[in-house]
Amino acid sequence: MKTFLRTTAAFVVLASLAVFGYCLYRTVFTVDCVSGGPYLSEVDVPECPTGASARVWIMQGAVFTGVCAGWWFLLIGRRSAA
Repeated sequence: MKTFLRTTAAFVVLASLAVFGYCLYRTVFTVDCVSGGPYLSEVDVPECPTGASARVWIMQGAVFTGVCAGWWFLLIGRRSAA
């Protein structure tokens, strides 16, 4: 059972890294964009594509999930103090 839990935690860490990498790749190549406000009339910058802000939130969730799964992976291998 311990092996299954460690494998699952490792898979979650790797999956969160993959999601973070993909979202970072898509966000970096968005270049410059503006989401609204007074900047649209002053500067000739295109609006952000749909989903740009969602990718930032997904990256934050991927980091949190990866850290929690990594912590879980490390705790599963420890022996109990009892």
